[in-house]
Order: sequence, then structure tokens, then C-alpha cells
Amino acid sequence: TENADLFWAIRGGGGNFGVVTEFEFTLHEVGPLVHLGLFLFSPDHGGDLFRFAREYVRTVPEDYGVFMAGLSAPQAPFVPPELHHTPAFGLLGVGVGDEARHAEVIAPIPQALDPVVSMVTPIAYAALQQMFDESAPCTGSYVNFMTDHDAERVRNAYRDKYRRLQQIKATYDPDSTSTRI
Repeated sequence: TENADLFWAIRGGGGNFGVVTEFEFTLHEVGPLVHLGLFLFSPDHGGDLFRFAREYVRTVPEDYGVFMAGLSAPQAPFVPPELHHTPAFGLLGVGVGDEARHAEVIAPIPQALDPVVSMVTPIAYAALQQMFDESAPCTGSYVNFMTDHDAERVRNAYRDKYRRLQQIKATYDPDSTSTRI
């Protein structure tokens, strides 16, 4: 097969390697404040959460963002200390409209489910982008979510695949037009 190493990187590179042949996007001004609805759930309620979310995302307005993730609960003021660094599922809803509309859009979440943490607040868009930085341990991280390029953290994220991915990147991206390896 032609470019077998590239196919290995995509298929077995740890979920952090991809090939972009074209990328087109439109920018939309956001912020400086957005409205956040953040809900954390125990892993025991993951099935209920995912079933709910499958239907919920179909109801949210187009200018509203929904994000779900499995994570370690951050050591943050809005998380009770006994939950810090424990496994959790997160469901976040982010709105760019007004506060009343945001409250209406997120209302079904705590009505249908039993979150262990709920936080509904305006937040600076830049702060939202950094909110879960500390919740990703140094191994098993999704590299594209890292806000600071820490070479050791990147190596740890790729583990034993790092050296081979680095060689493949040097072959296909010698001018380093992409980042992180």
C-alpha cells in the first residue's frame, strides 16, 4: 500500500493524528462574554446522559454549542473537593445570546438528569477555552485541547507512538506547517 506509514498514523496514532487536505471556515465574533451551563455527572449515569444528549442536541438553537466529554473533574472552586480529579462526564452548553434565552435552552438538562455539579454563569470566552486544562492528566491527553505547548506533555500523550509519529510528521510536513509533534 502506498504511504503505509501515513495510514498507520491516522489509524493507530492515538487519535491525535490526521491529514488535512483543505480547510475552509468562517469566523464569527464571540464574546467577550458567553453564557455557560456546565453539568458534571458520575460515570454511573453515563448511559442516561448519552441517551438524553442524543435527543437534546437536536433541540438547541444553531448559535448554541454543546460539548460532551469524559474527564477528570477539575480542582476548581465550582467542584466539591471530594470530586476533584475523579472520573466524570461533562455536558456543557454555551450560548452567545442573552441570559434569559440561555436559561431556557439549558433548563431541560437538570430537569431530566441529576448532575453532581451544576454551574450556570456568564464567562469570558477566553476563560471558557482554558476551563478544563488542568483536568487532563499528562497521559492520555487529546493534544489539540492543550493550550500550552509543553513538549513533555505532548510526548506523554502519544506514549510509545511518539517517535514514529515524529518521523512521519518530518516526512510529510518537513516545514512544520502543523503543530504539536
